[in-house]
Amino acid sequence: FNYFLQHGIQKIVKHMDPIEFLLGDEDQANRLKFSMKITKVSVFPPKISPSNRVAVNNKVYPAECRERGTTYQGDIQVLLTYSCSNGKSGVLDKIAGQLPIMVKSDSCNIVNLKPKALVDKGEEPEEMGGYFIVNGNEKVIRLLIQQRRNYPLCLCRSSWRNRGP
Repeated sequence: FNYFLQHGIQKIVKHMDPIEFLLGDEDQANRLKFSMKITKVSVFPPKISPSNRVAVNNKVYPAECRERGTTYQGDIQVLLTYSCSNGKSGVLDKIAGQLPIMVKSDSCNIVNLKPKALVDKGEEPEEMGGYFIVNGNEKVIRLLIQQRRNYPLCLCRSSWRNRGP
């Protein structure tokens, strides 16, 4: 997950083609060509919305998300560059959404806390992390290869050749 946040997203963005489209009516001879490309993506640690003026500390911790039944997620910031055939171009810096943050990853707010500080934040002193908190529930991604349900599977084995009629 740390590799994905630091390098993987940037590699994806690097290999994405720009989005290009034409502006104006089809019957117009001088339609404008508009091009847009994502140049950088950043994922931030979970925090309280800036519109909340009551909060003293804007960091959100995993235990708080478990208790509230919310998702432990950080903002995705996207840097867009755009250009138009009429010469106008620019850069936009926008929040594109949220991404669930893995507990104890580099973007987690408890990543470098000592055991005593972890207990103060409502976590176990030996917290290992490696899971996500979605709607207050801990979710683990596991790699398991399994046969599809209700899908016929045929096996041919030499030991079965002499069985049956």
